[in-house]
Amino acid sequence: MAKHFKASKAKKQHLSKIANCLSDSQKEEAQRLLKLTKFCFAYFDDSHELAQSFADWQREELLTKLNEKLIEFSKEPLSH
Repeated sequence: MAKHFKASKAKKQHLSKIANCLSDSQKEEAQRLLKLTKFCFAYFDDSHELAQSFADWQREELLTKLNEKLIEFSKEPLSH
């Protein structure tokens, strides 16, 4: 099971270091991206009988279609 870093001190220190390395334009771009994209694949579970894995999708070129959809979806802000 993955370690949770939700409120860890190490996570906060790491993010603080990254933020201090960014230029103002990079910070603006990061804020813009946060408004456009939020994806959670936590519920992607290929362990049950009827599920498909990304390997299955690759054979059927569905990964390409998924990426194209995500690209189109992320062009609009989440508030759209």
